Amino acid sequence: MAAESPSKPYAVSGSVYCLGADWVNWYLVDTGEGLVAVDAGLPGFAATLGEDLDRLGLADKPLVGVVLTHSDADHVGLVGHLARRGAPVYIHGEDLGALARPRPKGGEAALRHQLTLLFKPGFWRLAAEMARSGGLRVQPFAEAKPFPGDGRLPLPGEPVAIHTPGHTPGHCAIHFPAARALFVGDLLCTASPLGGGRRGPQPLPRRMNVDTARSLASLAAIAHVDADLVLPGHGPPFAGSPKEAAEQVRLAAGGR
Repeated sequence: MAAESPSKPYAVSGSVYCLGADWVNWYLVDTGEGLVAVDAGLPGFAATLGEDLDRLGLADKPLVGVVLTHSDADHVGLVGHLARRGAPVYIHGEDLGALARPRPKGGEAALRHQLTLLFKPGFWRLAAEMARSGGLRVQPFAEAKPFPGDGRLPLPGEPVAIHTPGHTPGHCAIHFPAARALFVGDLLCTASPLGGGRRGPQPLPRRMNVDTARSLASLAAIAHVDADLVLPGHGPPFAGSPKEAAEQVRLAAGGR
């Protein structure tokens, strides 16, 4: 089930930590050999990063890597800041270009289609929060290391990337086996970033995806993953298996 989130930052489990704002998450995993960041939130989060690490008791631990689930602005804002700490940054090769040269998304998320979101009250709240946290001025980052598809990344904790395209072409879920945690980025959410609606695993609003049908098809790629926590970019953690989360997303999407 998707529990209500405590105030951020907070410990999700003994080795997984959630940071960010009410409506967007990024994570740190304590691997025992250092911290690995999964996603990087928004640029404005840098202002409280030191305080957040102190509150979590992580200030003295080295940052040894950053893994991005995809290249959207609300997932990459701190990437340059974290890279300056000496951490290598990884992203799927199909999203590498959008990270190096940020640009509008295409497909269902193309600007002409997003005009329909203007009539949703939650859109204006989201836009205001993005602006306050620097999400409208994301800096290009060209130093990321691409990985081509599924497989283990050369980082402590032995994270495994699982290609789950649809939200973006290179979108990936990231599995940390020892932490029994699967980070799903925007493959699904447990609360819509536009606000309102039901809680629990569900698809993102269609106009936020490049290809919603492909994103729903990508749920099959996580169904076999052995994990007890499913951690999305938006909404509280889901305490259950990826298979259970995927089934709930399909039901919420009308059985597709």
